[in-house]
Amino acid sequence: MLYAKVRHEQMYDGNIDARFHAFSEPEWFEDPYVNQIVETIDKNKVLARGIFESPVLGIIGPDRLSGGCKALILAYKKPDLEQWMGLFGDNCVLPLIEISKKVDVTIVFTYAVLNLPDEFEATFVQTGRATHTKDEFLDEYCVLMHEANVAAGLGGGVS
Repeated sequence: MLYAKVRHEQMYDGNIDARFHAFSEPEWFEDPYVNQIVETIDKNKVLARGIFESPVLGIIGPDRLSGGCKALILAYKKPDLEQWMGLFGDNCVLPLIEISKKVDVTIVFTYAVLNLPDEFEATFVQTGRATHTKDEFLDEYCVLMHEANVAAGLGGGVS
């Protein structure tokens, strides 16, 4: 299940390289699903465990994967680790939703994601509201961001 939190961006949000370095395990690259993420997102060919051939960078290790690829791998392998939507590129939205069908992941939304699929399941952490469509999701996001803006004294506008 995809669990969504809504809040303003904070100073420490977004350092995917440090997070990936701190939490990733070499064994993860024995998992066919992890390698599928690498092939799909970065278009890299898997040569051996943790060794990839990038069409742009040549032979690389996991540290040279894109930020979105690293974020997806962390979401799949460390689902208890809260992730920020800003770490995922536009090409990662559908794979993230697929991962949320395999494991429960919590994603912090600090902005409205507009390229969501028309139908997907998500539950908002703050309210417990389950949503089933893009429109339901964005409606709840806007309500929660408005409340966050008012609480922060920002006048209630949606970011």
